[in-house]
Parts: sequence; C-alpha cells; structure tokens
Amino acid sequence: MSKFLDWLKTSKYLKSDDVCGDLANDMLRDKKFPDTDDEERLTRYVEFQLAMHGHREDIKEFKKIYRSFSRTISR
Repeated sequence: MSKFLDWLKTSKYLKSDDVCGDLANDMLRDKKFPDTDDEERLTRYVEFQLAMHGHREDIKEFKKIYRSFSRTISR
C-alpha cells in the first residue's frame, strides 16, 4: 500500500464532516485507487472520478489533502 493511503487511514480527514472527509473515505473505499504516492497520477485519477460524479470543483480539496500528506512526509 502507498504511503499516501497509509497516511490517509490515520489522518484527521477521516473524521471531518466536510468535502475533505468525504473524499478521504471515498479514496479508502475505492478498490481501484492507484497504489502510488505520485501526485500527478493521483490528481488525474481523482479529477476523473470527481468529473464522472459531477464534482470536478472538489479537486481543490484533494490537493489540500495531498499537501498535508506532503508536509507530513517531508519532515
């Protein structure tokens, strides 16, 4: 499993009652979610999924989650 998904499992976002929380839970439930930490690949995948469900504007929330992950692993 990717470091991103491992991190997401214990992140504050799982208990958030907002779009970030919804995204975090959706990503962990998605059996086809890419097993990578590559930001570009993950962003493309999430962007496609959001567009398919009429929520393209929520990509900024995914980027917020990924930035939190990036800051955590760069310490």
